[in-house]
Amino acid sequence: MPSLAGALRIVISKPDPYTKDMKRIDVYVTDNLSLKDEEIVYHFSRRWRTEDFNRDAKDNLAFDQYQVRSLKAIKRHWYSVFIAHSFLMCSKLKGSFQRILKANLNTVGDLLRTFRKINFLHFLRWLKNHYNVFHQYLCVKEPIFA
Repeated sequence: MPSLAGALRIVISKPDPYTKDMKRIDVYVTDNLSLKDEEIVYHFSRRWRTEDFNRDAKDNLAFDQYQVRSLKAIKRHWYSVFIAHSFLMCSKLKGSFQRILKANLNTVGDLLRTFRKINFLHFLRWLKNHYNVFHQYLCVKEPIFA
């Protein structure tokens, strides 16, 4: 890692000494030489959950797509993202979407796409049941705004 200057500490974490599967091996690099190996693994593994949330929120929930100027508006957007993420995680833990669609949904993106499909299908069903109202509204010959 040529961009990192100074002394570094590298800790390799494996579930057991014989594991060769790289997906089960974690490598941690830090410049904090005073920490013990267990502390490094503990702190970095906790941070990883935060990184997962940030990636999911940016990729799927438009966490980084707001264009507002006031602090109040920024807070509202952030709260909306946190609530949406919490809803999706609760749905995943309860298995709500899996029971409806009989599908294996592992990522936040999968959950979000499924939620959108379900809502769209409900909207189409509602639209079908209220066809007469929309037909009357769309077929009016006189201007709505005079």
